[in-house]
Amino acid sequence: MSALTESWKELPTSGTPPPAIYGCATSYSGHILYLFGGQDDTAFHASLHQLDTRSMTWKQLSPQHDGGPMTKSECQMLYYNDSLTVIGGYGIPSGELQSGSQFTKCKHHLDGRGGCTNEIHKYHISQGKLQIVLQLICHNLVHKC
Repeated sequence: MSALTESWKELPTSGTPPPAIYGCATSYSGHILYLFGGQDDTAFHASLHQLDTRSMTWKQLSPQHDGGPMTKSECQMLYYNDSLTVIGGYGIPSGELQSGSQFTKCKHHLDGRGGCTNEIHKYHISQGKLQIVLQLICHNLVHKC
């Protein structure tokens, strides 16, 4: 968006872009934009992508882990000290939940199967490794569970 012309301009990109989604979490550091999760009309996602805003190149990151975040949208993501922390979110668990985490179903969305989670994962960017960290209470501002 140009503030001078008050108009949008499409910027071509290359690489491996994320799927067409909404409800994703984003964070920014330097010239790199990070994007996690989100959903489309049929599924929730747990992919992690980065966009180099200098070269306009997308890259899908492949965290090395035993158990990553559940597929979800509406989570929060924070960049700090070469790490991304993904907190909470809304989705449908496809397997076992993160040890110690909680999941609260919401009756008003996705036929009552969806809900909020309080899981927290930390992704170490330079190491390409995912770490399970603290469990906190989920305060989802969009969906009141």
